[in-house]
Amino acid sequence: MKKELKDLIEKSRKKIKEVEEKIEDKTEEFSEEIKEFWGDAKKYIEKVGDKLKISSSKLEEESDEAKLQAHLGMMEAQDKIEDVKENLEKFVWEVKNKSKMQLDIAKLRAHLAKKEAEDFMEKKGKEISYKFQESEYEVEKAAKEAVEDVKNYFDKLLNIFSKHS
Repeated sequence: MKKELKDLIEKSRKKIKEVEEKIEDKTEEFSEEIKEFWGDAKKYIEKVGDKLKISSSKLEEESDEAKLQAHLGMMEAQDKIEDVKENLEKFVWEVKNKSKMQLDIAKLRAHLAKKEAEDFMEKKGKEISYKFQESEYEVEKAAKEAVEDVKNYFDKLLNIFSKHS
């Protein structure tokens, strides 16, 4: 299962980069305010990629603590995306459609969602740790599902760019 998770993490990281590149290709058309927002959003998305990269390296370690940290990192990446999914998707649609007013609205919504998500793992960390102690397999399964969700979501964002081009 470790190799499968590592492969899935790598695919997810590639999808994240592809979405970033698609948006970067459009930045010349952005207002300064939207460019600033994209810079903030990009940092947030990069944190998700970094969290996945760290999780992948933790999978190589043999200690239960390292495994727990790897699985927690994968689930945290999913949770971060889950909390901004709707707003990020709207942002991507608007980038594709070049509608400044809608970009501004999407920007505000994404910012609010990001603020709501910032302390999620603090609240969930104890629950996940307890779950890990109960059943390592269940946590691995949940981590795999989390990474698959991240990959599938970025696939969906890439498909937005492909539609009606």
